[in-house]
Amino acid sequence: AEAGGPRCWRQRLGFMVLTTVWACEIFGLVKVRGNAAMRRVPLLLLLLFSLFLVYLHSFPLGYPYMAFAAWAWAVLATMLYASRTLARPSSRPAAGPVAARPAP
Repeated sequence: AEAGGPRCWRQRLGFMVLTTVWACEIFGLVKVRGNAAMRRVPLLLLLLFSLFLVYLHSFPLGYPYMAFAAWAWAVLATMLYASRTLARPSSRPAAGPVAARPAP
């Protein structure tokens, strides 16, 4: 018998998915502030998660850890896209002569 029982890999995968979704929620609370990001990021994450679940349930004997790895990389790419291109300009540090001025 396999160490941990036959359901051990499902529980491990479920914990990894839960942890990744939790990280997405924290990212959404901290970083997603602008209107464009508030419209796009949750939809992109929902789409990615739905595709992962469709694959996981369509091919139960497929490659669940490879599917998780692809999903996690896609989620990370979505987070980087949102933080680099959809962030409000006020959340970025000032540059140029405005930043060099002393505070009153």
